Amino acid sequence: MNFLEDLKFKILAFINMLLKYFNLSKKNILLSLIAFLLFSYSCFPYALVSIVLGLFVVLTTLLNYKNIIVRFKRKQIITFLSLTFWLLILSSTILYSDNTATGFKIIQRYLSVFLLSFIFIFIFPYHLLKIKYGFFIAFIVSNIIFVLVIYYKAIMTIEVTCYPQIYYSSFLEKIVFTFNKPNYIIFSCFESEHKHSFFTHRVYNSMSFLFSIILIIELFFTKRLKKNKFFLFFGICVIMFFFFLIYYQFSVVNVFLTLILVPAFLILKINSESKIKLNYRKLVIIIITVIGLLFLFFKLNLSTVALKQLNPAINFIEKVFTGNSIGNVDERYQINKANKFLINKKPILGYGIGDVQDGLNEFYKKNINKSTVYKDAYDNKLNSHNNYAFFILAGGIVVFLLFVFSQLFLLRISILDKNIVYLFFIIIISFNLIFENMLSRIHGVIFYALFNSLFLAQYLNNKRC
Repeated sequence: MNFLEDLKFKILAFINMLLKYFNLSKKNILLSLIAFLLFSYSCFPYALVSIVLGLFVVLTTLLNYKNIIVRFKRKQIITFLSLTFWLLILSSTILYSDNTATGFKIIQRYLSVFLLSFIFIFIFPYHLLKIKYGFFIAFIVSNIIFVLVIYYKAIMTIEVTCYPQIYYSSFLEKIVFTFNKPNYIIFSCFESEHKHSFFTHRVYNSMSFLFSIILIIELFFTKRLKKNKFFLFFGICVIMFFFFLIYYQFSVVNVFLTLILVPAFLILKINSESKIKLNYRKLVIIIITVIGLLFLFFKLNLSTVALKQLNPAINFIEKVFTGNSIGNVDERYQINKANKFLINKKPILGYGIGDVQDGLNEFYKKNINKSTVYKDAYDNKLNSHNNYAFFILAGGIVVFLLFVFSQLFLLRISILDKNIVYLFFIIIISFNLIFENMLSRIHGVIFYALFNSLFLAQYLNNKRC
């Protein structure tokens, strides 16, 4: 009898050990996949990002499917539908699209928003959100590595192609030479001479750099890193690095968002602190941030690159509101004229998700003699360069209003949860959607869906829904 009891005790102990090991492994698997997904967003090609995303969705579902039973409640269902109903209606427009092949490709990209929202609302274990700052660090590090690798490869390419005069220069001299040249010239040479899988786009890259600055400032105020002087020094260096890159790549919308949002975020973070005392750490952060912002503002006034990008943008705004402008106007003005023409023809239901680009291409072709912009747009098959316009073109005013409602819903959640990072994330996304079809590219979709889902899951966890 004693032998049997002893055996039973050992078997149960062994099973408990296995369960404990399994739970630990399950946790590590999910955390690793999220971190790698955030990391791969910047550093790896679309195919690998898709594989990691698929693994995350499948494994999270298999390991935590029982959570659906607990969380399938009215609050979660309303939250999920408020977030994704616009996507369901947008996808349904494939039914009246002639170009179904293109439509299904776009739907596959948008599917990430649906899947990640579902996973984080109904399945993902909320207790893992305690290490959300680890996810922030993974994203920041991925952007640092992306920049170092992409510029290293660019320098190695241009020194043997476009600028052989720097071949025998020191590496430091090559770096100085590269950053003295406009970004678009360097990457025009690099991409024409070297095949690579990195996604280089000044709007998307600058958006990531700006959000990285926001995340670093957020990390400065966390309990674990508050007293870490090494992180303070390293973080400030990285912030200055990203300030320079935002200026150097010069996405107009993200330059101005940086000048407005970074000081606003810093002020809100300091005001939210329980201690009114302004310690040296806060003082250092403020000084460095002000220096970085002054650098940006100063460079805006002096740089020929800035003027080259800034003047057309200013002329674009002037022409939109007054109908007149002096000098070059940003190409988006002409593209938005195409958007407006097509929207006026089918404002209610749109053309269907698969036919938007075909409609734009047809307009470009018919007006090719009216503007060189339309010739370039037709040759390069340029999209609407305005995600809101894309929603109206694809699904009419219905899809547009549903999407705006979802963004206002998320804005309300960020305010209720007092999550300043989430609030600023939505602002960054909302403004960039005006100038780019962010959600029609996998990199934009992953950036939006993953962070939005993480913040939303944190809110639901706080509310204990």
